[in-house]
Amino acid sequence: MADNSVLVASFIHESNTFVTNPKVTDRDDFRERREYFGEDVVENLRGTATGVGGVIDVAEAEGVDLCPVLAASATPGAPVK
Repeated sequence: MADNSVLVASFIHESNTFVTNPKVTDRDDFRERREYFGEDVVENLRGTATGVGGVIDVAEAEGVDLCPVLAASATPGAPVK
């Protein structure tokens, strides 16, 4: 076990109120773009040009233990339901 541990979680969505259809962003919108839990976060985002991908790559290079929880993202749109 490493001396350092980092919890990894990311929830990304740009909300605005001028979207008229659909009127809300819901769970299906996150599933459609990106929704990973646990070790799937590391397996799917390692080596990618994303914030979480960068955290994973540096943590692994530095011997830091990761506790991946969630990485979710939806296309910008209506407020989240």
